Amino acid sequence: MLYLSSRGLSFLQIGSMESLFHLSSIVFEVPTGVVADLLGRKFSRIIGRLASIVSIILLIYSSHIVWFGLAFVLDALSFNLESGAGDALLYDSVKAIGEKSHYLRIVGRQELFFQLAATASLLLGGYLAQYSYDLVYRLSLLVALITFMLSFCFVEPRAAEIKDMEENWEKPGNRGARSILSDFKGKITDSIYILRHHDTLGFLLIVSEIYGALAMTVFYYMQVYLYGLGYSEFWIGAFLSLAGLSGAIVTWNAFRIEKRLGFRRTLKWLALLGVAAFWGILFRPVLPMSVIGLLTLESMVYVVVIDYINRLITSDKRATMLSFQSMLYSFFMILIFPLVGKIGDVYGLYWAFVLVVGLATICLGWVYLSVKFNKTLGIIDDKSRLREE
Repeated sequence: MLYLSSRGLSFLQIGSMESLFHLSSIVFEVPTGVVADLLGRKFSRIIGRLASIVSIILLIYSSHIVWFGLAFVLDALSFNLESGAGDALLYDSVKAIGEKSHYLRIVGRQELFFQLAATASLLLGGYLAQYSYDLVYRLSLLVALITFMLSFCFVEPRAAEIKDMEENWEKPGNRGARSILSDFKGKITDSIYILRHHDTLGFLLIVSEIYGALAMTVFYYMQVYLYGLGYSEFWIGAFLSLAGLSGAIVTWNAFRIEKRLGFRRTLKWLALLGVAAFWGILFRPVLPMSVIGLLTLESMVYVVVIDYINRLITSDKRATMLSFQSMLYSFFMILIFPLVGKIGDVYGLYWAFVLVVGLATICLGWVYLSVKFNKTLGIIDDKSRLREE
């Protein structure tokens, strides 16, 4: 946000760039999930890293909004190639080594490392941004190059190691275009069928992605808002890094929290605490703690919902379904992000946050009431589980 603002883009233009990113995600998301299922998760992640490198180069050297737009499109392609593929690669790897029952604990550790890396990058990025925004992006390019090389080191479980893929595995090189197109249509149809016939899954996908979109909207626009309140780039980075560190601690213990409270009570508490955190951003004395709280809860929601989804769907549809989840997130970001930017341009970011708080209250209130009055919501039994046989 601060970088694009420094390059002369208005809130609405920045919101439009973010919308372009997510519109591209909607176009790319399911097809890239199918690519991961058919050509391999490792292949998908390697190409995703390459697209990220090109995107960063464009952001550094571009001076026209068209090139900024192309950079956001490539960034979306990178994200899509890696999102569902990364989650599916992790789950299949855990399953292949017989540790599926510990998946929530493992994904919590993954989120911990992600948040720790985000914490360090926000601190370093905030410090460097005081001297040069360009330097921050050049460092990002170096990191992208390193991760591109590391992506070749992934070891992908083969079908023989994943029971429910044994009969369906075929090497991509032996498949014709017609067969791949048929699989593409079949996977999308299967994903829609699963959503239509499993109300809880569809409900969780919708509300979790609305929450995620609202939380990330606050995260991005809050940077400019805090800068306007007099905070330096370093303190903004330090402030947001603390939110990342808090999220890391919570996600590390996500499996313990859910085990103690149960899935339904965990959802109820996430909804109640989420409403309180969103309302807190409107009051300056509690603004820092409120932002930390809502971003921490967003990390917790991600881990809990991903675990629930993975317990329901089979490996051959997992990357496609998780990519479909990301597509929903993109759809909500397209609607919310530029609207908040426009209100911020006309009335100020405070009133834009008022809109966000109102939407969050409706969404999370829906979650709380649904859990309270629907006694079967979130329960996985023999009838609701999509068996992996």
